[in-house]
Amino acid sequence: MSIGSRIAECRADLGISQYQLADAMGVTRGACGHWERNVAAPSMENLSRLARYFDVGFDWLATGRGEKRMPVADSVREGDYLPDLQQRLLREFRRLNSGQQNAIVALLEKM
Repeated sequence: MSIGSRIAECRADLGISQYQLADAMGVTRGACGHWERNVAAPSMENLSRLARYFDVGFDWLATGRGEKRMPVADSVREGDYLPDLQQRLLREFRRLNSGQQNAIVALLEKM
């Protein structure tokens, strides 16, 4: 399986469009299409961001080796364990586009 196939699989797993992924990554929809069709490879920075966004292992996304899903502790920068509710919240937050994420953060800051 190619890197493009793995990116497409992860995007399908989240049920998001290339437009939504592009918005979340700060790239064009065309860039996402090129990645998925193996016309171009994502930069290391974008590959790292994709792995975090999809909650998958960097090695798996980049090479197909290793585990697809990372343990939660590895997917959180601080390495803290997250209870189930917080894991769900983080997973749903990552599915939002940047405008929606900013709106959620603004709402939470007002609480």
